[in-house]
Amino acid sequence: MQLIGNKALVYWLKIIFKDSKNRLLGGALLALATALSGIALLALSGWFITATALAGISLLLGLPFLLDIYLPGGGIRFFALSRTVSRYLERLYNHDTVLRQLAKSRLALFRGLQALERSKSVLFADADWLNRMTAELDTLDNLYLRLLLPPIVTIFALSFFCVILAFSLPLLSLVLWLSSALFMFILGRVFLRENDKTGQNMAMVFNHSRIATIEYMRGLAELRVSHQSLPNQLGLKSYLQQLYQLEQQLNLSQRSFQLKLQFLNILLFSSILFSVLLAAAEQVLTGPLAVMFILGWLGVAELLLSLPSNLQFYGKTVFAAERLAQQANVKRKAKTNIDKIQTLSLSVNSHPYLQLTRLLTLQIDKSNPWLLLTGYSGSGKSTLGGAFAGEITHPSISLSLNGKRLSDEELPSLYCQIAHLTQQNTVFADTLRYNLQLGLSMVSDEDIWKVLSLVELDSWANNLVFGLETWLGETGEAISGGQARRLNLARLLLREPQLIILDEPFNGLDVDTAKRVWQNIQPWLSQRYVVLMLHERPSTFLNLFKFNYHDLTNESYVKDRPNQPLN
Repeated sequence: MQLIGNKALVYWLKIIFKDSKNRLLGGALLALATALSGIALLALSGWFITATALAGISLLLGLPFLLDIYLPGGGIRFFALSRTVSRYLERLYNHDTVLRQLAKSRLALFRGLQALERSKSVLFADADWLNRMTAELDTLDNLYLRLLLPPIVTIFALSFFCVILAFSLPLLSLVLWLSSALFMFILGRVFLRENDKTGQNMAMVFNHSRIATIEYMRGLAELRVSHQSLPNQLGLKSYLQQLYQLEQQLNLSQRSFQLKLQFLNILLFSSILFSVLLAAAEQVLTGPLAVMFILGWLGVAELLLSLPSNLQFYGKTVFAAERLAQQANVKRKAKTNIDKIQTLSLSVNSHPYLQLTRLLTLQIDKSNPWLLLTGYSGSGKSTLGGAFAGEITHPSISLSLNGKRLSDEELPSLYCQIAHLTQQNTVFADTLRYNLQLGLSMVSDEDIWKVLSLVELDSWANNLVFGLETWLGETGEAISGGQARRLNLARLLLREPQLIILDEPFNGLDVDTAKRVWQNIQPWLSQRYVVLMLHERPSTFLNLFKFNYHDLTNESYVKDRPNQPLN
């Protein structure tokens, strides 16, 4: 079920409030204590200043006047200190709460990602995943700190002020509370409706611009060589222009809301000023008490007028909540037990990346356990490899295990029996050991050094200052492309899959090194099913394997065969 708008916000609020109600309540109380201390300090200071002014005038006129300066002076010092302390504790406490909230949100997101089928996860670019798990996830901190807490504190502070005012002017207190609450509700609804669309569009454009920027930086060398960097820069510039226009709209909407609230504040302040001065003239209120209510409202108005700056994050937060809920709300499917691989066949009738002229059927079984696919770059080898691994699904693709077509519910059980080496080298920002183990707990150092020897990385790893604990850099920049390729291959050798899918496993390796590595891993591969994909068949060192061979450039399979030799 797709969660949209406020439903997505409620979904994340439930996650935030789960097992954290007391903590969130504590943060709200600290924020309220800070607000009330500020209002009380302003109101009591106004009372004290007015009272001392009247005392001075009375003494000047020779009239008797009694004023206790110690009690209100002590109150002023108390509220000044309590506001400072509660503000410090509130910032410290609530920022820690937000970090805990983000950790819970991150766990919920990762649980959903674990349940997400690989055929769906590959539909998103790496830059999109990066954006979701960083910028959009961080946007959720607005949910509690800006969208929930400020309105609640403002309402409670307004209610507290009206309760105090009710002891002296009950009718004014009731009118003030009802009019403020009604106008806040109406104006808030209108502002959020306007802000929602603009904020979501702004977040969407920012997301696209970030993805485009990452892709631009990745391909900067190729773009410069092909003299295409300037057109791409113009595309990025158009994103910036869109962001500027949307930001202008958002600022205009915020200023409009701010102006309306200011107008409401002027009306309410004028009403309070007129009422308390009239009450003071009729001796219902004393002069200091009248000034106390006037300045106390200014403290409430400060909270009221700060709402637009907090609520402007509503649209961005809704956008992030919706997109992240799509992944976090994925229900984990129970794995269906399937038989071990005896026969695995792939049938493809048509596909956007495969211009087939007729049905293509590929099969591996005990009599033909090794399959070799060759073809020029772009002929569809990687697409077929992804289809064999269950990572690419399409109505025209049929994957059958032991004569039975696999359903979507059965694919996760097949994943556990497959290891897929894609063309892209993946090196994580961690140690050499972590990059090899990746969660495997029952792997000894002896096992690690054995596979490093098979891919001829043992001498290199042994010469590292920290050995297996050596940090490989943020994105593996500390190692070469050939080393990264062999590292990815060694990662597979530590596992026990039934089917190995190798997509251009010799990328970045010279012929002699590729030949030695291939011969080293043959005993391990010979016990498993193998799907190997290459640009062309290197007969010099593949002759020890009896491959079932398919050339994807064959005219009986693929249209528009290029008149160029294979790379």
